Amino acid sequence: MPDLLFPKLSPAWGIKRTMAMSTQVSRAPSGRRVAVQFQQYPRWNFQLQLLSLSSDGVVHSPNIYDDFNSLLGLMLQAGGRAKTFLFSARDYNSVAGQALTILTDDSGNKFSPVRYSIGPFTDMVTDLNGAIVVRDNGVVKTLGTDFILQTGVTSSTFSEPGLIIAWQSGHNPTGPVTADFAFYYRCAFTSESVNDSTPPSFENWIQNYWKVPLEFESEFDNA
Repeated sequence: MPDLLFPKLSPAWGIKRTMAMSTQVSRAPSGRRVAVQFQQYPRWNFQLQLLSLSSDGVVHSPNIYDDFNSLLGLMLQAGGRAKTFLFSARDYNSVAGQALTILTDDSGNKFSPVRYSIGPFTDMVTDLNGAIVVRDNGVVKTLGTDFILQTGVTSSTFSEPGLIIAWQSGHNPTGPVTADFAFYYRCAFTSESVNDSTPPSFENWIQNYWKVPLEFESEFDNA
């Protein structure tokens, strides 16, 4: 079954992004701060925000009500929180010439995690939006011959939950490895009923103004 896709919304919509990590912090009797990080990569919370249909009170094309129908249809297809869907964010959705590292597992196999840069940090990618162009030392490599794509690789030297390039035995990358690709965030809705803290709803509280407390979060699982 093909993945569910988050609909492309009209420009009237805004999306608030919030980062979430998982860290346990304690204080030793000596006063020393001890922190244990449980997540290698952040999870992202996205909240839809719509302040008004338009400044002049006219619904322009594309019709905002089509957005409502598309969003409600996606929620029904996903079964509320049951299934994941693919979301292309406006701020981070593609890279060109992205530098990728070369990792080696216990058996000597070579891997390059598919990541994108946020300043000095590189975040994981779970799903591609189209093809990926991979280069080793400036030379384009062939999917299926020089490398394949896998999800989730763990060895004694590294653990990568996201999408990863597995270099084939006939090609030993020398680097630098770079890639061009567009990507999705794999997400799931955080609420599905009026009993949730932020129930999904579309409230026309005053003419041309809407409240849309609709949230979803990125997931590590590529499934």
